[in-house]
Amino acid sequence: MKKILAAALAAFIGLSAYAGNVSVGGKVLGSYNLNAIGEDGAKFGFGIAAHANFGLYQTEKFEIGLQPELRLIFNQGYKDSYSYSTYDYNEYYEEEEDKYTSLDFPLLATFTFNVNEKISLGLGVGPFAAISLFHTVVSYNDYEEFTWNAGLATELMFGIKAGPGKITADLGFTKAFAHSDGDFGLSYRSADLTFAAGYQYRF
Repeated sequence: MKKILAAALAAFIGLSAYAGNVSVGGKVLGSYNLNAIGEDGAKFGFGIAAHANFGLYQTEKFEIGLQPELRLIFNQGYKDSYSYSTYDYNEYYEEEEDKYTSLDFPLLATFTFNVNEKISLGLGVGPFAAISLFHTVVSYNDYEEFTWNAGLATELMFGIKAGPGKITADLGFTKAFAHSDGDFGLSYRSADLTFAAGYQYRF
């Protein structure tokens, strides 16, 4: 994972020096964990994100670029509740909850098509890495903690020109192929859908 982050940082620095078209943006997002285990309460997350886009090649109709992102996502994890009875037939109710706040680093190659002067459509594909920042546990469980994972990120992008930039709406999907040790680690963030809206300013 350190190699991935180091490569991403080197790419950011190099492209900032050579890119002719640079834009930056921010967005709010929601996420849905496709592989969450337990009750629905742990499947939904929310967060904020910031990104820059370096235009590497541009024509009147389309642009090819590289887009590093930084996403902070809350409320991802495991949640379950159950009841049981003991040998003396007393009923007990317990709830387990294991949630993470993660920092995600996608690095997307982007292709943006200008439908007209106002509207653009785009596709982004590239690697991502995620690390756990905070971990909340309610009730004890014996699963090992999620600390990091890495995989592939894709994003469909929609933009409407507004002022010096554009209003954006994104639909994303991330799939992890490598993760920290532990049988449960990958289940927390192995496949996510994200929905985002924000603004991208073009210099």
